[in-house]
Amino acid sequence: MSTDQDLSFAKIDFDPYGSHVCLALNTRLQIYLMVNDELRLMHQYETRNTRQLVMSDGGHLVAVVSNNLIKIYS
Repeated sequence: MSTDQDLSFAKIDFDPYGSHVCLALNTRLQIYLMVNDELRLMHQYETRNTRQLVMSDGGHLVAVVSNNLIKIYS
């Protein structure tokens, strides 16, 4: 169950093809796959204080800015 504090820093981005959704919350990064009008959780990573979220043009990399750190996920 999510709390209001967990959702307060939510960022979202889509891949160029529209088949993946990245959601960055205050405490985690979640990558979903869109299948038949349904979202399925594929990956979940622990992050803190996410300020920005960007997917690459090819959709194969995700960059997360957290504090003074840039994290790249594939």
